[in-house]
Amino acid sequence: MNANSPLNTPIVLKDNYGTPRELKRNDNASLHNLGDGVLCLEFHSKGNTLDSLIYEMGEAALDVLEGHDHYRAMVIGSQAKDFCLGANINQFLQAVALANGDVKLLEPVVGVLQELLMRLRFSAKPIVVAPYGRVLGGGAEVVMAGASVIAPANLRIGLVEVGVGVIPAGGGCKELLRRVVSPQAVNAHNDILPALKAVFERIAFAQVSENGQVAQQRGFLGSDDEIVSKADRLMDVAKQRVIALAEAG
Repeated sequence: MNANSPLNTPIVLKDNYGTPRELKRNDNASLHNLGDGVLCLEFHSKGNTLDSLIYEMGEAALDVLEGHDHYRAMVIGSQAKDFCLGANINQFLQAVALANGDVKLLEPVVGVLQELLMRLRFSAKPIVVAPYGRVLGGGAEVVMAGASVIAPANLRIGLVEVGVGVIPAGGGCKELLRRVVSPQAVNAHNDILPALKAVFERIAFAQVSENGQVAQQRGFLGSDDEIVSKADRLMDVAKQRVIALAEAG
């Protein structure tokens, strides 16, 4: 949908491909102009897995958002089968092989995702994430970095890295602790061990939510995030939400 499209015209990202509305593109990600001062960062790698090309486009998207007054907000979303199946494990394993046991050599590989997600979380302009389908590992970490989330009722989200022998390293462990444990720790009389145990189990057992409500109960979605019954207009609802956040300052 472009800036002059009727409000009831659904956003179809692939219609932007090769047009002026697709502002930037590489093999695995695109930056779109959705009109009304709203950008969209779209993943389109295989399985929408996160890799260096997506990190590169994410940084470029934030540069555009922060560097131009006529852009006031951004949505992160796509319209493939799944929102994100996690980080590209093959790329990570290649880095492990090259490190040859030197853990310090892996820090830049992990750090690039951490830095991108921190930029997303602390952006001065609102960023709304529109996940759907399966949202695994690094995809869940992207979701938790947003200012707000619009998700469908059938959302399946979780930190599943332990299943392939690694610990979530993009900030997901910290974020779940902040969301689940911190509210309990406000009161010094509360016993925070049950909350700590719950977060540990969600990570250690690679638990994936059965639906959006369970995702909210487990801390992957916030209490103010919106769960919608249908996913076919997810991007449209996300755009409306991010505009409302921008207008609210």
